Amino acid sequence: MLCIIGENLPAKLAGWISHWLIEVQPQVYIGVVSARVRDQLLQQVRNQLAKGGGATAVYPARTEQGLMIKTYGATTQRVIDLDGVLLMAKRTPLP
Repeated sequence: MLCIIGENLPAKLAGWISHWLIEVQPQVYIGVVSARVRDQLLQQVRNQLAKGGGATAVYPARTEQGLMIKTYGATTQRVIDLDGVLLMAKRTPLP
């Protein structure tokens, strides 16, 4: 299972993701794909993000929580690894 949550995704990228995953809400995509397809999808997301756009991906992995969280581009949150437990932290705005 792969879940991608987008923020200001370009239309071309959103259309390309929807070929592989189901869009359950605006810019929220979910589906079951192989690890190979997942890696290619995430690489395309990383390469095609426009300035101001961002994405968060969540997928199963062999970790304490049983999942991996990755962020790409200008997302409003970032991933913090705290002794093997992944936490989401809000980015603090610059003064």
